[in-house]
Amino acid sequence: MYWPTSQNEKWFCGTLFVQGLLVLVLNIYNLVQWQSWTNPNATQVAISYQVPINIALIMFAVVYEIFLGLDMVHHKNIILLLALCISNGCVLAYSVMQYMSIHQTTLTIGDDRDYLGRPLVDLSRDLWKEIQPAELLVPITVSIATLFMWPIAYWVHREFSWAIYQYVQGSPTSRKQYRGYEAYLVLIKFDFFFLVGFIILYDLVDVHFEEPEYSLTLALIPAALLVMTVGTYFVRREHRIPTVIIAVCRLGIAAYLLSRIIVLCGNTPRGNTPGRDMMLLFASVALALSCLIIYLTLTLMGPEERLRLLFARDEDLLKMDTGRRQATESRPVDDTGGPQTEHTENLGNKPSATTTQNTTQPTQIASPELPSPPKLPAPVPAGDSQYEHVFPLNGQFSPLLAIAKYPYRHIKGSLSQEVSSRFFDAGKFWNRSWDVYFVHAPASLGSKPVLLTPTDGVSSFLEEINRALKCELSLPADMSAGLVLSFKDGYPQPVYLGRSTTRETKDQLELQIPPPSSEHNSSSGDMDEEYAAFETMVEAAIEATRNKKKSSKQKLLMRAMKELDMQQMVRRMQCYFGLRSMDDIEGTADMGDWDTPGTVPTVQPLDATKAVPYPFWREPVFISIDVESNERCHSQVTEVGVSVLDMRSLVGVPPGVNGDQWRSRIQSRHLRVREYGHIVNHEFVSGCPGMFQFGESEWVLQRDLVDVVRSSLRLGDALDRRLVLVGHNLSADVKYLKQVGVDVGGFRDQIDTAQMFRKLRKEESVRSLGGVLAKLDIKGWYLHNAGNDARYTMEVLVASFMGANEEDSA
Repeated sequence: MYWPTSQNEKWFCGTLFVQGLLVLVLNIYNLVQWQSWTNPNATQVAISYQVPINIALIMFAVVYEIFLGLDMVHHKNIILLLALCISNGCVLAYSVMQYMSIHQTTLTIGDDRDYLGRPLVDLSRDLWKEIQPAELLVPITVSIATLFMWPIAYWVHREFSWAIYQYVQGSPTSRKQYRGYEAYLVLIKFDFFFLVGFIILYDLVDVHFEEPEYSLTLALIPAALLVMTVGTYFVRREHRIPTVIIAVCRLGIAAYLLSRIIVLCGNTPRGNTPGRDMMLLFASVALALSCLIIYLTLTLMGPEERLRLLFARDEDLLKMDTGRRQATESRPVDDTGGPQTEHTENLGNKPSATTTQNTTQPTQIASPELPSPPKLPAPVPAGDSQYEHVFPLNGQFSPLLAIAKYPYRHIKGSLSQEVSSRFFDAGKFWNRSWDVYFVHAPASLGSKPVLLTPTDGVSSFLEEINRALKCELSLPADMSAGLVLSFKDGYPQPVYLGRSTTRETKDQLELQIPPPSSEHNSSSGDMDEEYAAFETMVEAAIEATRNKKKSSKQKLLMRAMKELDMQQMVRRMQCYFGLRSMDDIEGTADMGDWDTPGTVPTVQPLDATKAVPYPFWREPVFISIDVESNERCHSQVTEVGVSVLDMRSLVGVPPGVNGDQWRSRIQSRHLRVREYGHIVNHEFVSGCPGMFQFGESEWVLQRDLVDVVRSSLRLGDALDRRLVLVGHNLSADVKYLKQVGVDVGGFRDQIDTAQMFRKLRKEESVRSLGGVLAKLDIKGWYLHNAGNDARYTMEVLVASFMGANEEDSA
């Protein structure tokens, strides 16, 4: 059993527990009084079962809610959280109905007699006067609990939203798929309750022990439990045939419920029994939920296998540990002629070794847990392409043409000649079986298609070489090498072409590549962060494919200059924040040392409870921006977010833990363009323009936008103060500002937090804003709102240097 951990979770589950305990005590008292009031001969009439069944159902409801509450905090299920709040309101309504039903039953049952004319109850007692206070306390208790639950649920929802945001990364489609699965789980749990409630009511009151219908109806309870359990297992793992069978079983349950509703509505003895209205209510709700479950079951059977990807790290979600795990296991590649894919639980694993050589030692590339390395499919005859296509689960591909040049580029010495002659020369490489994909390069890189093949197939090929030549070869893990490309869910995805078994087949497949679509380079607002990372990755792949020129000194020089700029940016930031003496800013690295690996010198340890040790260099004003546009028409700027941090206001102020004291001094604005107020992005990103968390959004007419933005950016102070422009993937936001007519030339410095964080943490690629917030342990609510993103960008700037996890070396 999973127990609540956060304070809000404990309050929510505690409310359910206290409510359940009080309702159980009160109803047990009422049930005991009822049983002592009725005579043994009361079981001969169906009406005598109404009160015990009603009491049992509400007891079952509150206990069931306790377990659903624990399940809710276990799986961080936001939809179940909302459903529990709504269901508790339904329990309140049911408790009021129970109050009136028991009152009516106690008034009428005294007039009934058995077939011998004996009374069914003790006529000397007035039961209603004895149990009325307890019956009245039940809806009062439930109503108070409901009032407590709703505000607590709001804060629990915020915690769960952040956990899910960190866990379920990728496109909005993946998140919708996950929400669909959450809704499926909620529906089956509540459907089970209403189905069981109907069966108990119908079997004991209406059927009333008539065989064989009584036993067959009662058998539906374990059958429904089995369908619920097995269905959840197969839907989660997207096994198509078992899932269809489960859907058919649910159709059978729906058909049974529909038949009972028809019987209860007819003019028959079954339709004129006590409690008919309650049975119809339970049966109708169970039927509606069953139909929704069938619909969601079929909807979740998508070809993308997103649910399997999402739940590959289920334990991380449950433990609130949203970091990526390292790969622990690989399975051999299928040698039946299918695409070469590696089934692994880690969606983001990367090769752990770079290209190495050892001609005397046996290969040790595979993980120690593997009994033997996987086998590469043997070459197949040309034209044999009838097989099932499966997209690689880890999303990793390698440029096929670059792999064809592997021994000439990445192996040195005599081993290069030996590998090329045995496995590459004279068409040997192309005569193997390769699954060929393609992706169009961005327009800035020429839009030419890049041929790809799954990386796990390439790794298997190298392992075959290792076994044959007793060496150790692997793909370089460095993204800049361009041999391992990780296609995240938000990137343009590779398209499958077919299987190549000869160079001619490859050429034929290449001719089938269609031209890029008109939306090939469309990326909206914050999606530019991911698109920039995608562009960098594809550029490395193209570079790995090109023929190397003899002289690359100019390229090395440009790369070193870029690296030097990053070092200087970090040094300036340390001086801006008073972490380094302003005298040091004049001692930046000399360009004569461009080829020497440079690091930013370590600053002295920071005491977060005291002011920083040095004055703020030039006392800058940091101004962070974020711009959102219509994802279908980028010329329509819909939102602008601006946050300001004036370093003069922080003189003598300790930064606090993770810079929280400084972060609290940030001033934020959120501007919305009135003409585009109806636009909410939802296809590429989940827009939330109405969820600004740091004040009130301001409506601005389009014609006034330039003046308001210029005023917010404080461009009028450019002559008196040092203005520093901050952004996450800043170039994209600057482009949008220029598009609407705002020139940022008045800023003396510009800081890109995406590049800065990458430099500080020595990472290969930039992270999205949400990824950086997660790394810094800052909870970011409603990202893709321009005001929120601008604020969090500024908080990232502060926390990156003031946080406990900040790395001083660049």
